Amino acid sequence: GDKVTRIEPGMIQDIGDAEITFPSGSTQSVFGESYKAGLRAMAAGAGITYDQLTGDLTQANYSSLRAGKIEFRRMIEQFQWSCFVPMVCRKVDRKFEDLAILADRLPRLEGGYPVDHIMPGIEPIDPLKDLQADILAVRSGRMSPQEFISAWGRDWRKVVKDFDAFFRFADANNVPLDIDPRRPAGGVAPSGSTDGETDASTKAKENADE
Repeated sequence: GDKVTRIEPGMIQDIGDAEITFPSGSTQSVFGESYKAGLRAMAAGAGITYDQLTGDLTQANYSSLRAGKIEFRRMIEQFQWSCFVPMVCRKVDRKFEDLAILADRLPRLEGGYPVDHIMPGIEPIDPLKDLQADILAVRSGRMSPQEFISAWGRDWRKVVKDFDAFFRFADANNVPLDIDPRRPAGGVAPSGSTDGETDASTKAKENADE
């Protein structure tokens, strides 16, 4: 006649004519969302994005990726120029300079030797849009050509020398190319003519037409 208030595994209990109804368990689990929330918190604490931590791009789009990468890029730049360059690179620069002077490979300069540090370029999400934005920034004077080339992880002096050597060789072999920025887009200058000769012939043609 005692009431059954608790049922345990392996228990044998006579309940007479009474009925016991067991609740059906829910098939929906919140483990996945809780797990993702924890990973997002870990990514935020580490200063990176969720997709960089997990590689999961299921809920990512161009806008969210770009916004996250911009913040991540700013954090990396702060670390590079505020920590890594002064604490590592400049110490290596001074050590190299001191050893080169002691070995009589470099003369001693009063102000020391200037050094430029070029960081690795960060791959953009949309290279075309980012490149167009950078070109407009250079043309408007917002950044210098040196900064533009260095932002892509290249030494601007080497790039200019490579361009000069390439186009000198192409001109010597009379090979006109559409990638030549000295020529009009979609067309090429006459073979064997220089820019000055091309401009002069164009002006002469315009005067004749007038």
